[in-house]
Amino acid sequence: MSARADPWPTWLRNSTSRASAPHRWIARYRSEETSGLHDRPSRPRRSPTRTAVDVEAQVLQSRREQSRGPDWIAAELGIPARTVGAILKRHHVPHLADCDPLTGELIRATRLTRCRYERERPGELVHMDVKKLGRIPSGGGWRARGGTPGQHASRLDKTPIGYDYIHSLIDDHFRFAYSEVHADEQGTTCAAFLLRSHPFRDPRDRSHRAPHDSGHAGGSEHLDRDPSDQHQGGDTI
Repeated sequence: MSARADPWPTWLRNSTSRASAPHRWIARYRSEETSGLHDRPSRPRRSPTRTAVDVEAQVLQSRREQSRGPDWIAAELGIPARTVGAILKRHHVPHLADCDPLTGELIRATRLTRCRYERERPGELVHMDVKKLGRIPSGGGWRARGGTPGQHASRLDKTPIGYDYIHSLIDDHFRFAYSEVHADEQGTTCAAFLLRSHPFRDPRDRSHRAPHDSGHAGGSEHLDRDPSDQHQGGDTI
């Protein structure tokens, strides 16, 4: 809908909050067209309480020359240690534990990486995993009824409780997640689960790779069978 040609809804025209999100986006579109609808950084235009530039320079210089941590630098410059830590983080200064104690050079890989583990398009790679969880007996477990775990174990009261297996799949590109609950983690169950996840994703995409932590199940030859041969069942989450 064109913002200029069509009237805005009555509730929007009569809105009392001019700082609300609809008014803000409308104003951006009217003044900048579609270019004003792109995401903008959340950094404020002004930060009156931010540490002065010369103080930040002193912190960085002290770190380079003394190779000390925030507490020591804070005591030397007379500013809070949290402020020193924020300045070092803002300028991407590595931790002392990651640097050589003599030269100050970075010797360990940083905790942050520019190489994201992400495929270029949806469906190119999906990750599968199975979580085994013990079923909760009727009336609750030992925490609800009191006592200790050993007093309510199935090996003592012979109650057939068993386990549920939560099969989960995550698309590597846009992190779409799909899960089902089944009674086992056999190869046929994993294969059928993978095939049933397709209607919830883009039908044009077919997964080229599907790594699985359980090698005996995820790497099963059942993944290559025809979809009509796979058994159905399970609860969708």
